[in-house]
Amino acid sequence: LANMGFYNTMSAFAPISDNSHSIAIKSALSEETIANTNELKKTGLRNLASSRNFMIVASSLTALTLLSTFIVHSKIELINLSKPLVITGILLGAVLPFILSSTILSSITRITKKMVTETKRQFTDIPVLAEAKEVLDKYRGDLTYATEGEKEIVYGAIDDVDNNQLVEVSTYSTIYETIIPGGILILLTVILGYFTGIEILSGFLTGLVSASILVSLFMSNSGSSWESTKMAFEEGVKINGEEQGTGSVGHQSSIVADKAGKPMKDA
Repeated sequence: LANMGFYNTMSAFAPISDNSHSIAIKSALSEETIANTNELKKTGLRNLASSRNFMIVASSLTALTLLSTFIVHSKIELINLSKPLVITGILLGAVLPFILSSTILSSITRITKKMVTETKRQFTDIPVLAEAKEVLDKYRGDLTYATEGEKEIVYGAIDDVDNNQLVEVSTYSTIYETIIPGGILILLTVILGYFTGIEILSGFLTGLVSASILVSLFMSNSGSSWESTKMAFEEGVKINGEEQGTGSVGHQSSIVADKAGKPMKDA
């Protein structure tokens, strides 16, 4: 828990710098400004990846300590691996992180779709936003050559965005979707402990903690690697002596990988 301040400080830098870069692009600021915010964005993402791995290790050590404490207080001197039910408990615990991870990944997809639906609804049902979208589409987001009247339409529509509704959709959806994997884990642990005994439950928790550590590190590092690959293509990379950048086949592939990597990091 003492590491939470450190983790939150490093993690907060990523979304702030990322949003700054997006605002610089949407506001059509100078190339120098966009280049600077892009460097801040990359630094923020590196900070986020480092702090996430740090917290995974800290959480893993905490979980192992709690497991050891549980075994000591349960007065179990030996977990007998020759018992079929103990082996079953270990395997069940090792499988569960994969099942819960897939459930969480599916939840993230459903929440994203709800957010997209709500955003489309606002652009359709709020006339001012619909007009502003037409202007932005006309100039592809760059209002440099837009008339003063068109600029007023876009800037005047900012206050009509229903941000509260978007926050509610994301908040309630996230809480609701989190209940399912959390409930599965708690209920299964209670049922195993009540009906099968301490030894089998200890095997289950051992498999669960061990697999969770490996799965969490794999998902975090894979997601960060795929995101870094996409950013590398956007800056331009040489592959077999051929320059590949934004719009290339490699870049398109990295976008697909990043779409999978982002929810993996969150999960």
